[in-house]
Amino acid sequence: MTGPFEKVKAAFEAEHPGVTVVLERGGSVDIIKRVTGNGDSADLLASADYALIPEMMVPEHADWYLTFAKNRMVLTYTNESRYADEITAVNWHDVLARDGVRWGFSDPNSDPCGYRTPMVIQLAEATTETVRSLRTSSRPTATSL
Repeated sequence: MTGPFEKVKAAFEAEHPGVTVVLERGGSVDIIKRVTGNGDSADLLASADYALIPEMMVPEHADWYLTFAKNRMVLTYTNESRYADEITAVNWHDVLARDGVRWGFSDPNSDPCGYRTPMVIQLAEATTETVRSLRTSSRPTATSL
């Protein structure tokens, strides 16, 4: 969300000379905890997972919220990733389960993508063996194929 908010910041500051907008970056859970538990203040808080706002902030730290954007979970790799020339929308889970393939996702304690990744794999109806293999080989940080 950094890119879009950099543009909003620039536009807002241009329309309001003398006002400086300070952007704080971090995982959604971490940013919310900074406001709810550490005493940090925020005039506006944007979370990559809107469901965290009512769960963690309402009613003590937020009166209302709105959903303004959505995103998608994607599998990214480069031309130099192992099996890049073979991976497809149909066989991706088989490729990820192969010996020697490393993959990862963000920290599930601080980032929505981290806790949504296992759900996406299950929703994709991967085989039990593939899911088991993926669970045992996951990493808490992003790793290329």
